[in-house]
Amino acid sequence: MYLWVVRNGQVFDNADRFVELVDLLTPHHPSKLRKGGIPESRELIDLANVEGRMSIISGVEEVDELGSDKIEFGDCDLAISKLEPYLGKVLVNDPEKNWIGTPEWLTYTISSRVEDIDYLRFLLLTPEMLEAYRCLQSGKRHARMTEADFLALRVPEHSGEVQKSIADICKSKMEQLKNKRQEIEMLREEIDSVVYGPS
Repeated sequence: MYLWVVRNGQVFDNADRFVELVDLLTPHHPSKLRKGGIPESRELIDLANVEGRMSIISGVEEVDELGSDKIEFGDCDLAISKLEPYLGKVLVNDPEKNWIGTPEWLTYTISSRVEDIDYLRFLLLTPEMLEAYRCLQSGKRHARMTEADFLALRVPEHSGEVQKSIADICKSKMEQLKNKRQEIEMLREEIDSVVYGPS
């Protein structure tokens, strides 16, 4: 209630002008695939394949049979999990890969007011947004947020130039982070080789 009654859906404090997410994102209505066999193998993006707060995809498998109903991402631009949204599962779609996924994804196309999709991706993963999602969710065992509440959130309004600048900086930092992770993995392997001998 605090988010709506006191803050009027405003997630951030440090901005002069705000815009609702509905002005940046248009709901995309994905095609549904029913449980059972499918004509050709497809890459399935489950929530577990997207790292929380990082938007890094890994461990994707191709499937030719579905154990439950799925959706096709199709030509959507971006998806966010409505299940336990505070975990920060945001996905930028790649239409050429023809991905399918769980119906727990909310899918969107971006409006002309979004200059750089990566700006929006990183915005949706900020601690402020994750806390807002926590306020929006309902349900004890499998907490979810509604699309209407999500789209009513108010975020800072930035020019295309500012959006691009923010996106470029964030992408650069993300690459640095990935490189650091690779360094850590290599050091871990070196430690293992010292303990167990070279493999």
